[in-house]
Amino acid sequence: MIIAAYNCALYIPAAIRSVRAQTYRDFEIIVIDDGSTDGTPEAVRQFPGIQYLRQENSGPAAARNRGIASSDADYIAFLDSDDLWKRDKLALQMELLERDPSLAFVYSDVEFFQDDFVFPRKKAKRIVVDPPDAFADLLFSNHIITSSVIAHRSCLKRTGLFDESLRMCEDWDLWLRLARRYPMGHVPRVLTGYRFHGANTIKNARLLYEYEERVLNKFCGVCGTDDSLARYCPMALANLHFLCGNPLGYHGTHRMRTYLALLRLYRKNGALLGSAREAAGYALTLRFAWFPELVRRSKIILRRGRTRAPGIEPDCSASGDRCPR
Repeated sequence: MIIAAYNCALYIPAAIRSVRAQTYRDFEIIVIDDGSTDGTPEAVRQFPGIQYLRQENSGPAAARNRGIASSDADYIAFLDSDDLWKRDKLALQMELLERDPSLAFVYSDVEFFQDDFVFPRKKAKRIVVDPPDAFADLLFSNHIITSSVIAHRSCLKRTGLFDESLRMCEDWDLWLRLARRYPMGHVPRVLTGYRFHGANTIKNARLLYEYEERVLNKFCGVCGTDDSLARYCPMALANLHFLCGNPLGYHGTHRMRTYLALLRLYRKNGALLGSAREAAGYALTLRFAWFPELVRRSKIILRRGRTRAPGIEPDCSASGDRCPR
């Protein structure tokens, strides 16, 4: 199992102890220190039997990829250095993987906590696990927490590992590529704890929005010609702009960028604003845009269209493949 760590001396001992407390015992622990400048090395070395590797700061995707390359296990489990596992997490997920060898990966339900406070759980959404429906479902929301996942190495090898050009949403990008090709499994129990604290990357709303948009643009650009998916990609992008429009609206440039991104989609997909929700998002972003600059850039976009973001290309071959063993 892989723990990607960066400046987490305060939390990583608890993460390691939660792994060592597992009832399933056939695993190794690999910690990839992504250039920490605090006491992370000393915090890890107090635990014997752990493979500790250090690298220059390159982001969580590069750290996890190095961990995967350093392991020869058939199944790869991920745990962020500030999260926790329940005692029976590995046992229950491995039972599902061994019962259905066609699954590319499995994930579990998650509880969110801060210090000693556990946030109330929302009612579970409908879980879709088979392609292409699982892919379409994930386009609208990344409900899979990295620390809850165990993936099969052969599937990771075929679809590609984490995209190292992404500093955020690299996990969502990988789940989408896997869900496009393979079925996935879900254990409907809380087996993972996600810790909220001051250094969580998801608290940077503007940067998170930019990477979410980048991931969706990638899949819209590459998979847009697939008839079974063409209608989902622009709807997912419009949904993202709608959800992000309000919190980013206090910053005029970001409000305008949201609208312009929506306009780029409209340039390629004339039916983008076909529902009340998309239309509301469109109006919301337009309302706060700086009009002269908006008009100038809108004309440029309508003439030139949209470019595709760089990075690992998602595989758009026929869905429903089974993971080779």
